[in-house]
This record gives sequence, structure tokens and C-alpha cells, in this order.
Amino acid sequence: MGPANSSQEDQLAQELESAVAVVVGQLRSGPQPRGHGGLHTADALQSIAVARAAAEAIEQATTALAGQARAAGCTWAEIGAALSISRQAAHQRFGERQRDEADGTATALARRARQIFAQVNEGEWDSVSADWHQVMHDANALERVREAWSSVTATAGPLQKVWNCRPARSDGPYRTVDVPLSFKHGPMKGRVVFTEDAKVAGLFVLLPDAP
Repeated sequence: MGPANSSQEDQLAQELESAVAVVVGQLRSGPQPRGHGGLHTADALQSIAVARAAAEAIEQATTALAGQARAAGCTWAEIGAALSISRQAAHQRFGERQRDEADGTATALARRARQIFAQVNEGEWDSVSADWHQVMHDANALERVREAWSSVTATAGPLQKVWNCRPARSDGPYRTVDVPLSFKHGPMKGRVVFTEDAKVAGLFVLLPDAP
């Protein structure tokens, strides 16, 4: 395992550890009414969003561990048996995904998407728009993003956490990344749409269950 993969897997491990700690804490505390030292409704909803982020992190971790098992000499049949699926299903689930992400592009776009929302939150607008497609500049998107972010934080409260997300998925000529976001008053979902040459062609903040 090379240094780049090691760094990515270390980051994934940290995100998973953080998400699991939140979910475990909520499960142990249980439902408590307001005013009795329990979590507010928004915090409970945040825990649901964090659980979803943890599930996505576990899926990525399973893929990474399957890659480690293959590198150690395990067969697809052995990996399938560990997951109670067939050899063919294991190869389809992990082998094709590993090939698709072999160049690191999908993972790099996911990392850039998370970075973008951190930069938006800090008001680092030059960095936010550094890799925008011309269509974004033509649409005066920067001002619209500023206004939208101000509106979101006015209702949802300050951004508290940008969670780990799945690698970019192909969507016709574009690649899309959905980023789980935790605000003070509830979860949201950020979305970044990239062109084939990794330029940002769309930037959105959506409800968590938005398609």
C-alpha cells in the first residue's frame, strides 16, 4: 500500500471513528424529552445523518479492505465467502469499482468537493471558484452561492461538520459528488457537479433526502 492510499485510508478511518462515536452516543442516551438533559430534536436528526455518513464510510472501508485482502493474495471466492456473497458478486462489487477508481480521479473529486464546502464556510471565495467551468462564471454563480450559503446558515445555523463522502459517481458527461453536511439545527447535503476535465459546473446545498 503506497503513501497516497495510506493517507486516504487513514482519513477514512478517522471519519469512521468520529461518525461511529456520535451514533453510539445517541443510541446509548436514548430518546429524552427536551428540558431533561437529552438531545434536542435537531441533534437526534443529526445523528441519523451521521449514521448514514457512517454507513457510506463503512462501504468505502469494505472496498479498501477488499483491496488489501486481494493485495495479500486472497481470492475473490474467499472475499465473497467473508461477505456471504458469491465470487462473481464480490468481483463485481469491488473489482470493477477498484478499476474505475484506479486513477484516483473519483476519490480526488470527492476530496475536492469536501474542500469546496469547507472553503465556502470560511468565505474563501477565490479558492472556491478557482476550478470553476466557464458556465459558472457566465451565470454569476459566485454571488448566488454567497447568497444561498447565507440563507442556509440563517435557518440551519453554523456549519459544524463536513463528513466523508463516496467517490464521484458518473452521471452522463458529468461526475457528481454528494457531501453530507451537519449544521447546528439539522443535516443537509452538499452537491458538486464536475465536468470530464474536473471543472466545477454545479454547486448546491440540498435537503438530505434530495434525489
